Amino acid sequence: YDAWAYFVSAEKRLNNRHSIGFVGFGAPSRTGRPGVAVQEAYDLTGNNFYNPNWGFQNGEVRNSRVNHYHTPHLILSHYFTPNEATEITTSVNYSFGRGGSTALNWYDSHVSFDDWNFTLAGDPRPDYYRWLPSFHVNDPEMFNWLTDLWQNDPAFRQINWDWMYNANRNNMFAAQNADGIEGNTVIGMRSKYIVEERRTDRNALILNSNIVHRFSPTHVVSGGVDVSMAQTHQFKVMSDLLGGDWWLDIDQFAERDFADPSMAQNDLDNPNRLIREGDRFGYDFTGNINEYSAFAQSEWILPKWDFFVSGKISQTTFWRTGHMRNGRFPNNSLGDSEKQNFFNFGLKGGSTYKITGRHYVTANAAYMTRAPFFRDAYISSRVRDHVIGNLQSEKIMSADLNYLIRAPRFKSRLSVFFTDFTDQTWSRSFYHDELRTFVNYIMTGVDTRHMGVELGIDVDISPTVSGYVVAGTGDYFYNSRPNVTVARDNDFQVIAEDRTVYLKNYKIGGMTHTAGSVGLRYNSPRFWFIGVNANYFDDVYIDINPDRRTADAVQNLITSDPQWSQLLDQEKMDPGYTFDIFAGKSWRIRYQYFINLNVSVNNIFDVKDFSIGGFEQLRYDANMPERFPAKYFYLYGRTYFINLAFRF
Repeated sequence: YDAWAYFVSAEKRLNNRHSIGFVGFGAPSRTGRPGVAVQEAYDLTGNNFYNPNWGFQNGEVRNSRVNHYHTPHLILSHYFTPNEATEITTSVNYSFGRGGSTALNWYDSHVSFDDWNFTLAGDPRPDYYRWLPSFHVNDPEMFNWLTDLWQNDPAFRQINWDWMYNANRNNMFAAQNADGIEGNTVIGMRSKYIVEERRTDRNALILNSNIVHRFSPTHVVSGGVDVSMAQTHQFKVMSDLLGGDWWLDIDQFAERDFADPSMAQNDLDNPNRLIREGDRFGYDFTGNINEYSAFAQSEWILPKWDFFVSGKISQTTFWRTGHMRNGRFPNNSLGDSEKQNFFNFGLKGGSTYKITGRHYVTANAAYMTRAPFFRDAYISSRVRDHVIGNLQSEKIMSADLNYLIRAPRFKSRLSVFFTDFTDQTWSRSFYHDELRTFVNYIMTGVDTRHMGVELGIDVDISPTVSGYVVAGTGDYFYNSRPNVTVARDNDFQVIAEDRTVYLKNYKIGGMTHTAGSVGLRYNSPRFWFIGVNANYFDDVYIDINPDRRTADAVQNLITSDPQWSQLLDQEKMDPGYTFDIFAGKSWRIRYQYFINLNVSVNNIFDVKDFSIGGFEQLRYDANMPERFPAKYFYLYGRTYFINLAFRF
């Protein structure tokens, strides 16, 4: 983890009515990504922090999955006060920069163990299912051998960089008609394994102007317009050939599936292109998203009641611009696609009833529509511009009711909430074992419901001691039976259409449905403090694979078959708890300099066996559900944070 940050701000007051402000900030970062693995890998290594993304190279740890992001923001604002009752703020925000994550890629590779007369697939990821002992459960000799390697050979259970370098340096290959030149034969070491960076470079120009006008002490009206024009450039860059001379820019699945060699070309206008480090390859396109919106709000402040109403309208237009002509989709990959347009609106209202000066009841409700996300709109935006069928705006309906107490030594808030999301789109890509190729899995008509209750209490026990309680529990679940379309990634074939997914009442994974925290803090008059808090987490569910909840997945099973439950039941994690401690002190020097020191220790009892989430793999075998088991995330053990700041 290597991160930096910078910030600059300046304002010039032109006169009593006008001023101009500028803000610029950014945070360049490089982060080695943690891994997620199946429980078998954690058990074999005896370590719930096992990370399959790295291995040793020349005695140093090298991570294959590194994020590199830097997106500066520049904001220029004009503040205008034409009179005491009116304020107008206009801002222009320009953001630009790069984003990306590296990953391994490989071509037609296998690994042979001569002593065992056995060949394993050449997927270099150490936790690939064929490298795990469980895959060879019917071969005791192989099972025991792999178990021993996992438990006792660190080089085996991590990425073997030396192995990939050796494979590339021993792969002499003659590339015919290289770089699209007829008769051009280039002989060299063709890389079987590479590190590629999947880039997502974004730039956006946002203009907004807001006005607030106070008609009277009890009536305030505000409104504004927003214009956003964003482009996200997505492509791959060759990061490391791992000892090879070049990589051939073809799709190995298309090369295998189609007799026409042109269909394997990722860049049909530059066939048989030899890719070297720093070159773009594979796919190259820009997602264009323009949004125009306007809103208005009216607010009334009365002795016993406050209430407001607001409305918003928006127009969203997006389209794909391809920069490569793909061999599988020569007429649907290059240039601008058809524009997709969505008109949306939102209505919101709320009220506050002041029981006394310290007791309040508030209620809010909203209904709005939202354009589908660009990433979910296309079947496979990397290589073609085909939009999924029945694409429509998402609908959101929400309401909450709150009771608040604001006393000098006691503050609390009790809330109940309800939100419905309807007509969502869910799109993913994964490797299909039966077809032996990648497929695109698109669900439409996905409805979810979030509802629950939350409580927060903050109390001053004494002038120096304070305490708090925060707790919440909710029920977040799927509330529909969506339709799914399954399409091959490499051609126009639709494998399944209008297939029903029985998702209704399954829990939404990736979040804690029940959580609570209790804490105490001591504030010394001598400018130091210390505190402790206890945290509890429960109702944690893993994300489910929707394709396992279809009639096709269970068509060959009966309800008494154990595989029926293995396919359909959703796994719930055990509850967990942590304790944290924090402290800080400040010093003032010569009445103009300040030093602040803050220290915190999280999870002080070093809890490491609490699974904070996970997901079912999209790749699965209905006849052998255990072949592709769920992957889990575990809570880190004890962690520390120290911050020292000097202000002047």
